[in-house]
Amino acid sequence: IKHRAFDKEYYKKMVVELIKKFGSANRKEIDDLLWSKLSDMLTEKQKKGKIHNLLYEMAHIDKLIENIGTYKKPKWVLSNLAVIY
Repeated sequence: IKHRAFDKEYYKKMVVELIKKFGSANRKEIDDLLWSKLSDMLTEKQKKGKIHNLLYEMAHIDKLIENIGTYKKPKWVLSNLAVIY
């Protein structure tokens, strides 16, 4: 049970809820939110990659969030499409 991960939609909803609550979130805040929820079987590098891929999918495919910061210091906010999520 400790090694099983939640499904991707669960992680996306958590990120959306975090941003709704605080208005925006940086990468560290998102890492802190999701890190312990990812499978214990993943290495640190794999966890970082999983979160990166999740944010990429949310921003570029689902169009739920957008980065209004820089690449080095991202600041994620909800996009207009996130209202339906």
